[in-house]
Amino acid sequence: MSSRFVPTGEKNYPFERDDMLKPTVSTRSSAFEHLQRYKYAVKRCKGKVLDLGCGTGYGASILAEEGNIVYAIDNSQEAIDYAKRNYRGPQYICCDAEKLPFEDGFFDAVCAFEVIEHVQNPEKVLEEIYRVLKRDGDFFISTPNPRHLGNVIKHVIFRKPYPQKVNPKNIYHLKEFSYEEFVDLLQRKGFKIISQFGQTLPLIPGLGILDNLPFIYRIPSILGYFFPKYSITVTLYAKK
Repeated sequence: MSSRFVPTGEKNYPFERDDMLKPTVSTRSSAFEHLQRYKYAVKRCKGKVLDLGCGTGYGASILAEEGNIVYAIDNSQEAIDYAKRNYRGPQYICCDAEKLPFEDGFFDAVCAFEVIEHVQNPEKVLEEIYRVLKRDGDFFISTPNPRHLGNVIKHVIFRKPYPQKVNPKNIYHLKEFSYEEFVDLLQRKGFKIISQFGQTLPLIPGLGILDNLPFIYRIPSILGYFFPKYSITVTLYAKK
């Protein structure tokens, strides 16, 4: 198998996994958002780091390049095999997020980007993350927000009910959290929210058109920083 074969699909659904440093099916704006999250985290965490839901390993590589000792896990053996071939440095493990193979307090930091919406038991996953983090350890997590600005406007003006998902056709997202639900869930599991930012504020119609314009495609993601509650994706930085 070619080292550049990218296992982009999850259950035959494209875009769920891609190599965002060398994207094959993702848009430029989507790749920018994924990399933006890791660049945010890598500036704030040092030491032994877990990349939970590492996919093709590009994010684990970013974390490792800054001198961190990185463990990267995913439940897709295909994705793990790709990561091993293309991004050497992190230690890759294929396992379930609900039962992490690490002792208590093993990590200085954990990243779990775009993972929590995929798991059967989000609370169990967060309990495991809390367990393997050291006291005062750093936690970075993101998830889609179905109550973003576009859907708020539709609800207020047109009385449309809030959807359960950003993309109702994505059957692989088991549970998406609104901003309030997301913050409440982390706090109930013992995490202290330090800061937050949003990505992709849907102020501009036809966002896909922006992908063809140099640098302009980044604007919705940058605007989202200022309005996390109403952004399509919410990223939280918390501590144990």
